[in-house]
Amino acid sequence: MEISRWQDFRSNFPRKLNFWFWHCLFNALPSYVIAVKWLKLWEKPHAQLAMLCAVVVFIFGYAFVTAFFRFLSDGKTIFARALKVGLVVRIVVSFLTVIMATDEQTLLFTPDVWCGILASGLIDYVFDFLGFKVGLIGSSNIGGGSVLQDGFHLFREVFFTTVLQGLILSFGLFMISFLALLVIQIRDRKKRVAIMR
Repeated sequence: MEISRWQDFRSNFPRKLNFWFWHCLFNALPSYVIAVKWLKLWEKPHAQLAMLCAVVVFIFGYAFVTAFFRFLSDGKTIFARALKVGLVVRIVVSFLTVIMATDEQTLLFTPDVWCGILASGLIDYVFDFLGFKVGLIGSSNIGGGSVLQDGFHLFREVFFTTVLQGLILSFGLFMISFLALLVIQIRDRKKRVAIMR
């Protein structure tokens, strides 16, 4: 890494860390509401700790990526502008999801539920394939061992499920940003053509 790039990273990282701390915390809220209200995870401190640890992974991951790559940290680049549009859309979706997640009739219309179901199914499949103890939330497999063992199994499954759900949602954010990138490019091209005329 060049010295100037390292210096840029060091100056940008704390600012990006602060930004992603609040952004990830807010965007994790819908999944947390769903987990606490509908999956009864408020009774399981290991599960809550696992969700918190997964969110911390995303905070540091996003902060590192956006601080390291200049085209994402410079607000004037087309990629940074597209990311900003994607983030605004995700914040709006998260706000609406928190409201909808409190009611059983609207719960299934939230993206966090479907991403969570997909992530949970994939994690259960992979763990079962690898021969690990499987039993996320309420399975008969949980409760068969000591409190420490059951807590570890629950922490592991909730952590990996939360990380995978976050990756799926991040992919959705990437797709929104990509579409925003296309729209911004078309708009900028039209402006350039208009100026040339």
